[in-house]
Amino acid sequence: FKDFCEAPLTFAPTYKYQTGTSTYDRRPEKKVRAPAWCDRILWQTVDHESTRYPQDLPSSRSPANVERSDRSGKMEIIEYNSRDSLQTSDHKPVVLDCIIQCKLVCAKKRH
Repeated sequence: FKDFCEAPLTFAPTYKYQTGTSTYDRRPEKKVRAPAWCDRILWQTVDHESTRYPQDLPSSRSPANVERSDRSGKMEIIEYNSRDSLQTSDHKPVVLDCIIQCKLVCAKKRH
């Protein structure tokens, strides 16, 4: 996954849970597998240095209060986390909340 980025892992491993629970599956009759971060969200931007993470924001502001004109860079991470409340699988889903700045290209004007 050369040139792809990922936010820092600040949540517990997302695999291998007993289905229907938030307990890692360590039953001896099952394959014993170490908990792991199998579920990830990766992205790629033109300029890797332009990604801003929550720790990069001044402490006096929260991401929700950042004005559109105050954002710099192409991607700003608000949250990267797993959802422990969903227990229908041995994996926990992963979510990424971000602000992406992109260029709007008008096809009619391009030609």
